[in-house]
Amino acid sequence: MQDNTMLLDTEELIALSRSALLKEDYDCALTKLKLVVRQEQFPIEVYSLLGRVYAALELFDKSVAAFQEFLTRRPEVVPERFHLGMVYRNMGENTKAIQVWDEVLEQAPMFPPALYNKGLYYLDEGNKEEAIELFNYIIDHVDPDDSHVEMANYMLSSMSLSA
Repeated sequence: MQDNTMLLDTEELIALSRSALLKEDYDCALTKLKLVVRQEQFPIEVYSLLGRVYAALELFDKSVAAFQEFLTRRPEVVPERFHLGMVYRNMGENTKAIQVWDEVLEQAPMFPPALYNKGLYYLDEGNKEEAIELFNYIIDHVDPDDSHVEMANYMLSSMSLSA
């Protein structure tokens, strides 16, 4: 079978890699993104996509490098900064993860994924009071339709059952 990726332009390769990422087809996503980064110029979004693919493949150092490259050029983008924190957490670099999530919360104090994952970190560290405070904050201040409200409620109920 012939490789048709050379017939595709940058925009098409990025769209296909985004689609592959959503389907968790990391091989396909990575292959297309690697073709894009070989070009002289490409959209900064490619670094974000690479960061997500590398994180899914547990290539954490490469994921960190990709997210940092993206954030160097677009420091105001909250979701990518949050994902960088998640990568640090997956690497066991909890101090860096918390530092990054604190930066996220400075930019976007109501960003539910950062609030929730910071609560999970506190719970893992045995700081139950801080975790409860964050989970309650999510329940009281975040849009009730956000999935993190349900997850925070679940965590609080499971904590009370184990007490």
